[in-house]
Amino acid sequence: MGVVRARPEDQDDEQERYVQAYVDNVGRTANQGHVIFLKLFSSDLVIPVFVGDFECTALIKEINKRTTARPMTHDLMKNSLQALSVTVARVKVTKLVDNTYYASIFYLKTDQQQEIEVEVDARPSDAINMAVRFGAPIFVNQKIVDVSAYSLRAEAGPQVANEASAPAVAFDIAKAIQAAGQRHLDPTTHLRAHLAVAVQEERYEDASRLRDEIDRVIATDRFHSLIVAIEKALEDRRYDEAAQLHEELIQLEASEDAGDLSVENNHRKQDA
Repeated sequence: MGVVRARPEDQDDEQERYVQAYVDNVGRTANQGHVIFLKLFSSDLVIPVFVGDFECTALIKEINKRTTARPMTHDLMKNSLQALSVTVARVKVTKLVDNTYYASIFYLKTDQQQEIEVEVDARPSDAINMAVRFGAPIFVNQKIVDVSAYSLRAEAGPQVANEASAPAVAFDIAKAIQAAGQRHLDPTTHLRAHLAVAVQEERYEDASRLRDEIDRVIATDRFHSLIVAIEKALEDRRYDEAAQLHEELIQLEASEDAGDLSVENNHRKQDA
């Protein structure tokens, strides 16, 4: 049985390298929005994908196998596709352009002993929701991994000695990231202000657009991505992971400080 592609993948995409990942964790953070952590099968790398509230809620519902009185949007899509004998073969997170992630869903339909595959553009949050519902594999472009992924290997950073000391370590890390956040301007401050106004005025379409923009900005800001990951690790009591991520945050701050000092010295030399 052959596969006929109704929309063939273009040549450039075929030449791209993709790695398989799975949903490792999903959470809501106090300050940085909602995030899906994709973990690579081939390594200890994870990729944070920032999503809207609705998409996050829908994914958590499906992972926890909770039911609703009426089908939510992604459930309706699944039910409709199954009624048409269509399944999700795989999804891809394809590229990152201008702070925006892109993805594709590959649908597969058997028609008269022939399999027809159709590729449809999608937001990563929707693509991941559909992949989880159909048990389909998730692939991420290696170029995105190179830019956005970070390691969770325990040996790469400090570990919590024992369970008894974990609360104290968590408190110290929480204080440290709070102080770090005060030293760095939040790039989404003005967007959050506009979001609050939009919600207050019940302009929900504008609010949804602003939430998406906040998620895009955070996704491309390494510092705040780490803050979100640390908050989520502490919330889930993954203290070893939080400690390792905190160490990475310290190293990132040190490298930024070194870069700022180098620029300042260059300016002084020019003035002299």
